[in-house]
Amino acid sequence: MSPHARSKRRGAIQERAAISRGLIILPGPLDKILAGTKTLEIRSRATAVRGPVALIESGSGTIVGTCTITGCVGPLTRADCQRNARRAGFSRGTAPAPGSYAWIVSSARRLRAPVAYRHPRGAIIWVRLTPAVTRLLPRRRAVHIERVRS
Repeated sequence: MSPHARSKRRGAIQERAAISRGLIILPGPLDKILAGTKTLEIRSRATAVRGPVALIESGSGTIVGTCTITGCVGPLTRADCQRNARRAGFSRGTAPAPGSYAWIVSSARRLRAPVAYRHPRGAIIWVRLTPAVTRLLPRRRAVHIERVRS
């Protein structure tokens, strides 16, 4: 089996894995991730989490999508920040702060309908999802929407 085929197979297995965590993201950056225009989530700390995660819109109490975290790069230098500003969802002339980390996001999909979850007190970045919530996620997954380039 070729390395490409192994990688593709590994990705398919990860996609079917149960989603047990939710990542909390502000509405603006979350919309960019779900649209496919933001593939780097910038955070002040690194993450060891890899694989499928739920995407939670901050303040909404709902899971609105899913994605796969495939890696983490950093701490970023000033040059890294400027070079990857667009992938991180920043507009021209602005960039993430040096010393931050880029969480690599792929396969983002919006759910057909949001899924409510119980937000634990103090959760700021991650939420561990209950089995009842994780069972709802595969049923509500939408088809991947290809982004339109203008």
